[in-house]
Amino acid sequence: MIASSGSLGSLLVRGFIVGSALLLAACSSTRPPLRSAPTPGFEAPTVDLDRFQPAAGVSATLPATYLPPPPATTASAGPPRASGTANFQDGEEGSGTQLPVGFGLALSPSMALIGAALDFEIDEDLTAGPALQVGLGGDDTLIAPFFQAKYRLPIEAEEGSALNKITPFIQAGAGLAFLDKDGRKSDTGVLLNAGAGVRFNTGRSTRLGSTALFNFLPGDVAGDNFYFTWEIVQVSFDF
Repeated sequence: MIASSGSLGSLLVRGFIVGSALLLAACSSTRPPLRSAPTPGFEAPTVDLDRFQPAAGVSATLPATYLPPPPATTASAGPPRASGTANFQDGEEGSGTQLPVGFGLALSPSMALIGAALDFEIDEDLTAGPALQVGLGGDDTLIAPFFQAKYRLPIEAEEGSALNKITPFIQAGAGLAFLDKDGRKSDTGVLLNAGAGVRFNTGRSTRLGSTALFNFLPGDVAGDNFYFTWEIVQVSFDF
């Protein structure tokens, strides 16, 4: 009985030893290998990627499908100009040729007046061209062809303001004047004039306005050396 107990105990000890050895072997096979600490003073080599050059025939450009889309841009439109350019809106002073025709009066001598001109665009605010004054009153007749220039003085106001439709200008010219008084005394002489006017823009091709001129006759035409003209109502057409 005692011998049997000793044999059983020996078997248990041997089984414990064999089981422990198998457990240690299994743990050693699953444990990650130990890494050695870096040696002091040793620096790992680095690679300069900026010096990398692709081999001949190999493109380093990414495919178009991998490139980011370009940023979206929006076109910005500036405010419309209120001066005499070709891109004018309704009510703005237009460019090109203008034909103003006016009706009014002349003083000294007194007579009814019809005036007309052709204004050719020279610069943004400058026009020039021929003009004609015809005055009729009783037995008096005035015919004055001359060359004139106008310089516009646009009003700078807020967008949408009615002041942007008003265009004042100054005018000067030179030409000839024929004056016949009472059918008995007629003469022709040099004409110099200067004045100012204003136009109210009513659309893309029509304007309403008024012009006053001081007309000087240096050589005393038919005994007169000055007369005044006022085109009270003036209609201007663009074409």
